[in-house]
Amino acid sequence: MNENLANWRQGGRICLWRYARAPSMYAGWHCTADQRGCNDMAGLADLLADDQWPAHRTISLIDPVTVGADRIFGAHDLRVEQFEKLRLQNCPDDESASTLSWADGGITLTLGRPWLAELARALRDVASGDADFAVRFGEKGSAAAPRISFWWWPKTAL
Repeated sequence: MNENLANWRQGGRICLWRYARAPSMYAGWHCTADQRGCNDMAGLADLLADDQWPAHRTISLIDPVTVGADRIFGAHDLRVEQFEKLRLQNCPDDESASTLSWADGGITLTLGRPWLAELARALRDVASGDADFAVRFGEKGSAAAPRISFWWWPKTAL
């Protein structure tokens, strides 16, 4: 692991969640972050993409309900599945790598270089005010490729 990656520290707030038994409009994973969180996570994705060795960093996630992020679409009665940690890891030997798994309150997202670059772009778009889009990380047409919808940080969040 390179020194910059080893010294990386999270400073912003990041939410990553999904809805239990969600109808199609709510399906998949959802992500938002405050400005600093977007910049922090985009910088981490860049560092992981640049590293020549397998590496990971763990990101603390906040409950989207506490900041109203789960209400992006408005009021609903869906149950939010919230996770405490995101382990973001690179896969320098496989540029097409793209997996998302979860267990024990944590999520692991493994991405190859091009997908790490796509993640960084998505987060920078959210930081600049461009949101309400989804990215499928992985081979086009693959139902197994993780799909993440990116949303604005709620204006009502402190």
